[in-house]
Amino acid sequence: MNEENDEVGTTKGSSDVDEVRERDATSSDAIADDVANQSLVDTSGGTPSSAMLVAIIVGSLFIVFSAGLSYYFFFSYRDLLAKERLTKASVVELREQRAMETEQLSEYGVLDAEKGIIRLPIEAGIDKTLERYK
Repeated sequence: MNEENDEVGTTKGSSDVDEVRERDATSSDAIADDVANQSLVDTSGGTPSSAMLVAIIVGSLFIVFSAGLSYYFFFSYRDLLAKERLTKASVVELREQRAMETEQLSEYGVLDAEKGIIRLPIEAGIDKTLERYK
C-alpha cells in the first residue's frame, strides 16, 4: 500500500508541478501583455501613443529653443565685440585715419614706380575721364 501511496503522491505531485508551470506561463503571458500595453509604440498598428507624441513635441521644442537661444547669444556677443572695437578707437586715431584718407584722395602719388602706376586726385581723375568721353 505504501507503494500505491508513493505512486499516487508522485502523480499528485506531478499535477501540482504542472499547475504551477501553467500558472507561471499564464502570468508570464499576462506580464508580457502588460509590458506591451505600456510601451510608447502600439505594436498592433505601429502608431505612436500619445506619450510618444508628447515626448517628440517636447523634445522638438527644446531643440528649437536651444538653437534660438544660442543664435541670439552668438549675435549679441558679436555685436557687443564690434561696439567695443568702435568705442576703443580714440578720437585722435580717427582724425589721423581721416587725414590720411583725405591726403590719398586729393594728392598725386606714386603707387608702383617700375610699372609706372600713379595715383591721381579724384578731381583730376574726373576731369581726365570727361575729356576722354567728349
